[in-house]
Amino acid sequence: MRPSKSLKVRMRQMENKIMKIRIPAVLVVIALTITTASAQYKRTDLVSNGPTVAPFTDPHLVNAWGLVALPTSPWWTSDNGTGDSSLYNAAGQPVIASGGTTNFVTVPPAPGSPSGTLGTPTGIVGNISPTATTLPSRKTADRADRFLSSPH
Repeated sequence: MRPSKSLKVRMRQMENKIMKIRIPAVLVVIALTITTASAQYKRTDLVSNGPTVAPFTDPHLVNAWGLVALPTSPWWTSDNGTGDSSLYNAAGQPVIASGGTTNFVTVPPAPGSPSGTLGTPTGIVGNISPTATTLPSRKTADRADRFLSSPH
């Protein structure tokens, strides 16, 4: 026996009411999830290139694109705006680069760039391998090969 048209209409109306309830319920669950996740973290600016934003000021930290720390190293950033990679401890204080006198190393420009071109690091990756890394179209990694830059 087939259901009557009026029964079909009532069933569709019931389905529509259920959907009207489900959509807001899903949105509430999503909102609660986002609120709960964001409540678990507190943002603390540690270092900035501006003097009033964070406790530590570093003029080399301009347009930072990445952040990485290895088990025995400080935090490294890619400073796209200055062509550097800066080093910091967990409190945001500058850390002098190994064998250097500053808390940053200069990132070389992309191969074939005109003389005087700054490096433009657009990310950073940590590697704890004890052996040299081989990069495409280059020999073994030296200081210049540890950074990849994009030509403008």
